Amino acid sequence: MDIDKCRILLEAVDCGSLSAAASKLGYTTAGISYNVDAIENELGFPIIKRGHSGITLTSNGKKILPLLRELIQVESKLERRALELRKLFNGEITVGAFSSIAKRLMPRIIAEFQKEYPDVSIKINEGVLQELESLLNHNEVDFCFCSYHDQYKFQWIPLRYDPMVCVIPKDHPLAQQKEIEPVQLRNEPLIMPAYGKDLDVVELLKRFDVEPNVKYSTVETETSFAMVAHGFGIVVTNELTIGNEVKGTVVRPFKPRQHVVEGIYIDSLEDASPLAKRLIKFLENYFKGKMTNV
Repeated sequence: MDIDKCRILLEAVDCGSLSAAASKLGYTTAGISYNVDAIENELGFPIIKRGHSGITLTSNGKKILPLLRELIQVESKLERRALELRKLFNGEITVGAFSSIAKRLMPRIIAEFQKEYPDVSIKINEGVLQELESLLNHNEVDFCFCSYHDQYKFQWIPLRYDPMVCVIPKDHPLAQQKEIEPVQLRNEPLIMPAYGKDLDVVELLKRFDVEPNVKYSTVETETSFAMVAHGFGIVVTNELTIGNEVKGTVVRPFKPRQHVVEGIYIDSLEDASPLAKRLIKFLENYFKGKMTNV
């Protein structure tokens, strides 16, 4: 069945006359009539009745017309889907992410994703939460992979839990404990990454009515770990940020256990590019089951 001929037939029916359809589509009336005849011959029965006042549907035409409209809709849907798939296999995605996520999670994720989509380029913009918020607000990234905070009104897709821990100088009294209670950090000198405004840490301590005593601030956690090793203070961070053991420090969990939720902030998943949607779906499947057993 020729889709273009179907469209012409439907236009003629909607216009109520062959001449009106011809004028609208830029055909001659004879050309419209030829297309209608071709469809009727293919189907084996008349679809329209021609008269001085225009055209009307035959009884068979009334039965077949909804199917012809459905055929057009399916064909249009097929074209849109094919376009999306063509875009999925080529192009670039820009992801904003915490440095810890960019270093310790994204390489494995990208390697797996590109087994299926080898021609897709993925650009990662690393930053702290304040920087990622700005990137998303200015449409400089497709989405951000970071921790959740209810003050941000972006659409949120949770992916994984990440335990919170203390990085302590080896000779500090708290280093002798297996677990650290948040209240024990009251008055302890803290080294705070993220320009001294790590919301994950601030919100954790606030839950236990602990005012953070931020003695030193850094941008990157690696710098803060080196300062811990030299005895400047304690770092509270998420477990993912800790790579190789830092000499001169110990890592202790909290009692009770604390965690952050990491996932995707996006302005609108519905309005995201087909390529971004595909990567997000891939991430959801990759981390499936990581939101349990904290």
